[in-house]
Amino acid sequence: MYNTKSKEMLYNFFIINKEKSYSANDLVNEFSSEIDKSTIYRQLIKFENKNMLRKTFNTNKNIYEYQYVNDSKDNLYLSCNKCGKTISTNCETTNSFIAHIFKSHGFNIDKNLSTIYGLCKECE
Repeated sequence: MYNTKSKEMLYNFFIINKEKSYSANDLVNEFSSEIDKSTIYRQLIKFENKNMLRKTFNTNKNIYEYQYVNDSKDNLYLSCNKCGKTISTNCETTNSFIAHIFKSHGFNIDKNLSTIYGLCKECE
């Protein structure tokens, strides 16, 4: 992928804010004076295709959102309805839950697309 100032600026924004998810519109508003709207959309698609960002549908807001992917790209996610913080889980209890769902119910959870919504302990 060719490096440009706008690409680096956008991706660094996700790295700095790795615990939050952003809609394309959020990013257009954030970078309106620095990056063209079409460039933002184009880069989001490229980042997603290269597994640098994950794209999920936020049912509470009825929009797609993007989040930074690091070494936790194969985990289940928890998202706070109040502050928007997203937490990646990778623990034995979560893995046991996912295994139970498959073994007992014959359903394989796509962890990359699965987000559980609620309140984080700071917002509770």
